[in-house]
Amino acid sequence: MSGPAEVTIDLDAVTHNLSIVKSLAPHSKVMAVVKADAYGHGVLRIAKALKDVDAFGVARLDEAVVLRKEGYRNKIVLLEGVLDSSELRQAFDLNLDIVIHSDYQINLLTHQDRKFRVWFKINTGMNRLGFRPPDARSNLQTIRKYSDEIILMTHFSCAQLSKDISAVRQEEAFDEIIMGASEEKSLANSAAILALPSTHRDWVRPGLMLYGVSPFTGTIASEYGLRPVMTLKSRLIATQGVSAGEYIGYGKNYISKKEMYIGVVAFGYGDGYPRKTNAPVLLKGKRANIVGDCSMDMTTIDLGDISASYGDEVTLWGDGLPVEEVAEKSGMVPYELLCRVKMRAKYLESS
Repeated sequence: MSGPAEVTIDLDAVTHNLSIVKSLAPHSKVMAVVKADAYGHGVLRIAKALKDVDAFGVARLDEAVVLRKEGYRNKIVLLEGVLDSSELRQAFDLNLDIVIHSDYQINLLTHQDRKFRVWFKINTGMNRLGFRPPDARSNLQTIRKYSDEIILMTHFSCAQLSKDISAVRQEEAFDEIIMGASEEKSLANSAAILALPSTHRDWVRPGLMLYGVSPFTGTIASEYGLRPVMTLKSRLIATQGVSAGEYIGYGKNYISKKEMYIGVVAFGYGDGYPRKTNAPVLLKGKRANIVGDCSMDMTTIDLGDISASYGDEVTLWGDGLPVEEVAEKSGMVPYELLCRVKMRAKYLESS
């Protein structure tokens, strides 16, 4: 028997969410971030819906190869840059833009007789990639000798925290470093697109919001006019009664306090679902609570007063049940859930 789990990808929702980006930042070019197989949604199906964006952002070279082989001629930006001279040659052959964030990458450029389109990354507080302020100006001067097209960029560490002012401080630091620079600039991720208009500049880099997910803790996408792209569903494969005082699942971690009627959903941590969660599922338009720890292939739910039977459809997140809520009640962020679900579920498209 093949698994009953299905992921439906709503391509109309993707284009709708892109329209929200453009309405918020009408004077900015758009780099659609499609790394990690478009956050688990399938990069080629998402690229099809986003074919008119100004650029695609990917983390690694193999992700860019997939898009080029499929015929996409948009700018493609390697957000982690290249690791060595071999990757640099491949990037040139594929006509890719490369992020330069470290001294070793500058050294790679100085040994080339060709010029690349470069996104020069400045570390303003994320402390992950990029040149720190004392070195940024001098390194930018060097890069200008080896590139005819440079875009200056930074990345926010806490723009998703609505009351945190670090994004404002990062923007100020960025402006101080690049003062007087004529190159195009790029700062805004999804959270900044929604909340910090001053950061929009020449390029915005939406990721999570394109997939219809709120970047802000404690909120859901619909509050910003966004529509969920992914809906994950499976089915009940069994139902049964449980007496008061009986255990459910492995490890005696859940004991029934009363007589219960439970359903078994064909989906578990082997499919990417959290092993421990307080999230509900949606069954016949009603919420049902998970009882016990999820196992590798199955999750047990309290059917309560829901009249259910074998084969009934269960929504794990998506239409009617925000993935943001499931993530929060699982001690996770939505990115994790979206990227993990592609393990075994079948993917379908709707438009």
